[in-house]
Amino acid sequence: MRTPSIFFHISGLTILIILTGSLYLSGSTACAEETEKFQEYEVSIDKVRQGIKIHLGKLQVASAREVRLLDKLEKIDKKLSNQKLKLSNLQQRLQVQKVVLTGKEEELLFAMERKNTVSAQLESRLRAYYLMGEVGFLNVIFSNKNLPDLIIFNDSYKKLLEHDQSIIKKYREAIRQFDGVALARETEKAILETFIGQNREEQIRLGIIRKDQQKLLTRIRSQKGLYEQAVREMQRSEADLTSSLVSFKKKHKNKERGFLINKGRLPGPVKGRLIIGFDEQVEGRTSKGITIAAKEGAEVFSIFAGRVIFTGYKTGFGNMIIIDHGLQHYTITARLDTIMVKEGQQVSSEQKIGTTGGIATLFSQGLYFEIRRESKNLDPLNWLRAGIYEIN
Repeated sequence: MRTPSIFFHISGLTILIILTGSLYLSGSTACAEETEKFQEYEVSIDKVRQGIKIHLGKLQVASAREVRLLDKLEKIDKKLSNQKLKLSNLQQRLQVQKVVLTGKEEELLFAMERKNTVSAQLESRLRAYYLMGEVGFLNVIFSNKNLPDLIIFNDSYKKLLEHDQSIIKKYREAIRQFDGVALARETEKAILETFIGQNREEQIRLGIIRKDQQKLLTRIRSQKGLYEQAVREMQRSEADLTSSLVSFKKKHKNKERGFLINKGRLPGPVKGRLIIGFDEQVEGRTSKGITIAAKEGAEVFSIFAGRVIFTGYKTGFGNMIIIDHGLQHYTITARLDTIMVKEGQQVSSEQKIGTTGGIATLFSQGLYFEIRRESKNLDPLNWLRAGIYEIN
């Protein structure tokens, strides 16, 4: 039995080196899934952030367009206000012109009536004067008035005719002036009406432009609202993803720390009694784990949740299972009769992973069990529940 022990010891060292390298590789494999999930979260968050950036850019463009449109609308409103003020002034001036024209028309009508009256009087006097003729011999002979009275009457009559003629001339001049003023007023009235018409056309044109700009502003504000809503939704998504990532990391961290947190409270891998303790000298070698005597066919369990990173036969160990429990902590269960799990499989705490048997005890008695942190061996009894195994 000495040679197997030496061989086991040498093989143990060789296996230790092999297992140590295997543990690092398998540890990376165990974390690959979590790393992939982290990357998926990070990629999703990055995509959402890119989307937010794009929509914020669109929102900035829409806001700039909105500002420009509001500036245009303000200028249009100012123009409309000025046009309305001009229209009001023009309409007031037109109203004044109408009043003036009405007054002038009344004055002209009065002057024409007075001219016509004086003209009729003058015509009557001229007819009478013509019938009477010049003061001469016959007028003197046949008149019941004396010559001096006739001469005075004749002079007075002439003066009256001259007076009527001067009045007619004055009224004619007044009528001519009234006609000139009326023409000027009518011309100005026509110009004012033209200006008023142009003003109204300009108001209509500005109103159409304003209406179009208002529609565009409404559309831009609608787009802006959609961009703002999209940004809000993306920000919520980013917050949810970030929260999920933090939660996942926390859960993953807690999961990894679970093995450490439960130190001293873990169940044993099999029912039995301790026959070789940690760091004991056995046949010239130091035990790196513990050996537990159990009944043949006894069920063997995982002491904590983890991922199976190795199953198979190793010289000096027999059938063996290595489980990664996180944070570089591993359990090695060896000298199994049967293995009931596969590499890559996730196992839960106290899940059945194999059985003991006669074949497993060819190299040594009992179930062999190790706990390692990276390549360092730890005393399993410090991790298992107190008093779970009685020392033989």
